[in-house]
Amino acid sequence: MRQESNGNATFSSPVKSLRGLKALASNGDHQASAAEEIINDDELAQRKAGEAASRRYQAAEWLRQMDHGASETLPKEPSEEEFCLALRNGLILCNVLNKVNPGAVHKVVESPILAVQATEGAAQSAIQYFENMRNFLMAVKDMKLLTFEASDLEKGGSSSKVVDCILC
Repeated sequence: MRQESNGNATFSSPVKSLRGLKALASNGDHQASAAEEIINDDELAQRKAGEAASRRYQAAEWLRQMDHGASETLPKEPSEEEFCLALRNGLILCNVLNKVNPGAVHKVVESPILAVQATEGAAQSAIQYFENMRNFLMAVKDMKLLTFEASDLEKGGSSSKVVDCILC
């Protein structure tokens, strides 16, 4: 307790002590509340990650059912990286969109052409690699469906928009 001096006598003030305890209790409540918020934030993050994984698995399963070629490259329960890697060249997406809406993607590059010269082959392969994705994204946009950016499939991107495009 805080002590006050009144002339020669020293006494403790219960009112001043209550303020101190109340402030201390308030600080303790605030610290406990902050700890609960951190725990809740962690739990929320885990729940969101679990829900995102579940939706990604649903999208992968549907793609595998719609395109048998997807079964070879897309695992049943892919990580976010595996999911993006399997869809990055756009082939699975184009094939599935054409099954759902025949002719939606007019040109689908089935497999990259291997050129004799490595530098020309790499450049041509990269162009073909992005051609499917570009054609898919244009078709989806023309159909006024949910879309995403090609960068969402690149390293550091987020697959949630891709999953939304597939499932919604």
